[in-house]
Amino acid sequence: MLSTRKDAVVLEATLTQPVEIGQFTDGAVASTETLEPLLQALVASGDVAYDWDLGGDLIRWHGPVASVLGAVTSGRAGSGRGFGAQVHPDDRSDRLLALARHLDRGETFDCVYRVGDGNGGYRWISDRGSAERYGGGKPTRMTGVIRIVDVFKGEEAKLRRLAYRDDLTGLPNRRRLLQRLDRRLRTMIANGRGGGLAIIGIDQLGMVNNVFGYPSGDAVLAEIGRRLPAGAGEPGEIARIAGDRFAVVLGEAAPEAIEQTVERLLQALRSRSIETPAGDLRVTVSAGWIAIPSQARSARDALVKAESAMMEAKRSGRDVAQRYSESRERRRAQRIDLAVADLIERALMHSRIELAFQPVVDSADHSVQHYEALLRIGDDFGGMLNAAAMIPTAESMGLMRRIDRAVLDLAVGELSRHPTISLAVNVSAVNAGRGSWLDRATELIAPHPRIASRLLVEITETLALVDQAETGRFVETLHKLGAKVAIDDFGAGNTSFRGLRRLDVDMVKIDGSFVTGIATNPDNQLFIRALVGIARGFGLTTVAEFVETAEEARILKEEGVGQLQGYLFGRPETNRPWATPPPKGHDFGRLTRVS
Repeated sequence: MLSTRKDAVVLEATLTQPVEIGQFTDGAVASTETLEPLLQALVASGDVAYDWDLGGDLIRWHGPVASVLGAVTSGRAGSGRGFGAQVHPDDRSDRLLALARHLDRGETFDCVYRVGDGNGGYRWISDRGSAERYGGGKPTRMTGVIRIVDVFKGEEAKLRRLAYRDDLTGLPNRRRLLQRLDRRLRTMIANGRGGGLAIIGIDQLGMVNNVFGYPSGDAVLAEIGRRLPAGAGEPGEIARIAGDRFAVVLGEAAPEAIEQTVERLLQALRSRSIETPAGDLRVTVSAGWIAIPSQARSARDALVKAESAMMEAKRSGRDVAQRYSESRERRRAQRIDLAVADLIERALMHSRIELAFQPVVDSADHSVQHYEALLRIGDDFGGMLNAAAMIPTAESMGLMRRIDRAVLDLAVGELSRHPTISLAVNVSAVNAGRGSWLDRATELIAPHPRIASRLLVEITETLALVDQAETGRFVETLHKLGAKVAIDDFGAGNTSFRGLRRLDVDMVKIDGSFVTGIATNPDNQLFIRALVGIARGFGLTTVAEFVETAEEARILKEEGVGQLQGYLFGRPETNRPWATPPPKGHDFGRLTRVS
């Protein structure tokens, strides 16, 4: 019997009586006619079957052995020892241990490993088999099936790469950078040495996208990603950590040398134009850098501080490098940011994310048209926190993609379980466009049009009117899925009715600052009257937020606002308000284009 790792090494030398090929456990022998259909099935499937006489260490193969295992490998695979020698050295111990556990303990043998292809390379195979025992004694024979799984392992490797790499530049992403930077910091602290971290932000990338198109913006990003490694020096780590931002981990050096390296990086990036589909463009970057570990002893703290310095460089005129400098106020703000980010991370990890639901009602009869799903984050003491104040921190710490996806998953789950409700969800600027959020939305609601028709996606006015081309594609995709789209907080930014006209959205939500005190503010009444008139001309539904008094509701109805939302009609609640009583209007029937 085999029970240890050492025993597994001599597994293939186990001595028992050989068993003739084709012989079954009951002693019957299969005829050629019986085996022929099975062999044909093996050839058709591309799999290979084996019959391994453990006593004589003889393996007989059935099926397209050469095409699966390779001509050379199959020639050496007549014995267990010979075949084992073709297994990749890194995988041999795992395979032998799996065999030992199967033969000794009866555990299932289902192992994936690499085997030589006869041309100097290796192929991934899945090996599933079962041993036979006579009289309850030692195993004497093992039969199984081998299948090539190169494609699946390739996809698995691709997914691993995507989880840690930026698909446009091929550089590590923020997640991988945090891991590597933490390791680098631990080494620096242990050795008593220092280095640096620089954040490089492309100046006016949004303008490049808007004026020349996203292919040109992508060309700029890709070229910056290529130029950075050449100027960073060794050793160093380069990563793309956000849409227009790169991180450079600089090698062990004094602050003066780090500053010189950052200046050289800026010079290298500005010195030559970048070829794009719209022609050659010259771009500049702004940089913020920090000395590590003297100014930050964790990766997340270092990123926060370096990004803060980079934003200061942009505010001071762009195309410059700025070293992080401490101040009491800044340290306090960063401690709060780090604490909030840690709270959000734990909430995401332990599924402490919930939705609160606030009704949106018809302005005429106050029947519920839909509910807005608002994020609530659980703390460490069983309480739930309003997430609105945490969003800026979540955005700066790169957590919004995960938050938005969690909210989408929860909202679609509610829509699936409660077919009489409609929900609105907010999507942050980082997710409204290309990226995993839209892919996830497609995956969840494309097969379920009844769910899609009850989903309203809210995007901010700033995003909608600045990145109009990208927003247009985003809206078009959601419409094809059957969902609706609203512009949230309309009027809070630089309102552009001409820009609004280009977007095929379904609804505008008037920013609450124009609703509060509307009864005594003629300017707000005038703005809302103009907005409602324009929206009506475009065939859009209007919603007023922050409605708290009956007088405000009356004025808004008279001005032509279609729907109302605010404490007057209900506060956000984590329990399901549609349970008692059920809503009068549960779909987007009123959210149709106005003729």
